[in-house]
Amino acid sequence: MNKKLRGGASAKVIVGSEDKSLSGRQALSEIFKNNVQAWIALLSVLGVVGAFVVQHNGFWKEFLPHPKVQFEVQDSLWQSDGSLTIVEMKEGERTSHVRFACKDLPTWVNLTSGFYSASLSFAGVDVWESYFRLDPGVSRVFHIGPPLSGNIRVHAKIASGTLPPGAAVPLQILSSGNGFLWVYELNDNGVYTRIYPEGEPTDEVNAIFAEKAFVFPDSKDDQLYASKEEKTDTLLLLVTSQQSSSVANDLALKLSISTKASAQKALPNWGVSKVSYLVKKP
Repeated sequence: MNKKLRGGASAKVIVGSEDKSLSGRQALSEIFKNNVQAWIALLSVLGVVGAFVVQHNGFWKEFLPHPKVQFEVQDSLWQSDGSLTIVEMKEGERTSHVRFACKDLPTWVNLTSGFYSASLSFAGVDVWESYFRLDPGVSRVFHIGPPLSGNIRVHAKIASGTLPPGAAVPLQILSSGNGFLWVYELNDNGVYTRIYPEGEPTDEVNAIFAEKAFVFPDSKDDQLYASKEEKTDTLLLLVTSQQSSSVANDLALKLSISTKASAQKALPNWGVSKVSYLVKKP
């Protein structure tokens, strides 16, 4: 640039490269400063949001869709003449309920969050029952298969459909024939694992007699207990004419959900029943 001197003369002042470098550094410093301030402001907002979420735990669930369930009835007789009842459970008590004829079941049943029981009745008898919990945004599908085959009739009675974690299971089992009782629990993979009796029984502690209730604790004070966490427990109650754990285990494997296609192969002198209950903190 030109600069006036005294006497009217002018001289050219040259801006050096050092001045230009200084100006560039100042600009970069200003940009960095602004970015840091922007990040600090963003983190502050996120901190406020995080504190709100902690203080109002679960508020976000209000924005999720209502849970829904689907029931696939696979037995033709149950499809034509059965009925399905869904009951909401509050404080361990049955409250509101809804009932459908199996032939008119909707594809999805929309419900609110909470604990429920569902049962399928055929010819005036409950042939299937399950207890479950629904959370916001959850969709569940229940496959209700055909009756399990066997020539010994087994019936289970449970005093309460809701148990606290780790509680003794108030279970009675009736059998139409003499035999030996084996109890299996359904795991998360859809396979039944034996929980009673443990190991290979050397006596007849698991013997069951026709029309005489088998109750827990047994003659050796062995007891069945509910799971330690909140969930739905499903037990398979198997009666065989032989006191052979290998025979019982083979049957239980055939009756597992993950291999249900082979469950139609009936074997002589056995019977089975299932029972489910809800594990929930009081």
